[in-house]
Amino acid sequence: MSEKHNPDKEISASRKAMYYGGLALMVVGFLLFFSVFVSGFTRMNAPSFDYGNSFMGRGLVGFLLVLAGAILRGIGARGLAGSGLLLNPKTAREDLAPYTDALGGMAKDAVEGFQKAGGAAGREVIKVRCAACRALNEEQDKFCSQCGKPL
Repeated sequence: MSEKHNPDKEISASRKAMYYGGLALMVVGFLLFFSVFVSGFTRMNAPSFDYGNSFMGRGLVGFLLVLAGAILRGIGARGLAGSGLLLNPKTAREDLAPYTDALGGMAKDAVEGFQKAGGAAGREVIKVRCAACRALNEEQDKFCSQCGKPL
């Protein structure tokens, strides 16, 4: 199966830059936030332990960077309309097209893999219970596989 490449469903370079920039902000923010705990544990043994403004300020700045990075990453990934900042259903569908196509492709691949592996995709298995011994038999069986009586 060959997939056709549709250039209209490509993500723009500016959205990619926003996505990766947001991801970088999140990493830097997490490192700043985490550094508060590391430096706090190392300073606890110091004789003059002080919760200075810079000590806690780093944590706050780190948290705000993580938050801003997550927002930028979401906008970069889904676009303005796809992330819900711009209320325009048509633009939202266009912004989300690469991701919905990818998700549909992944679902299609999963179903095809299941079918190739011998799965019963879309097919119901019906069993018939024997009135005499209560054993389950295949639908097409004429006699019970356990006791041999007619179904």
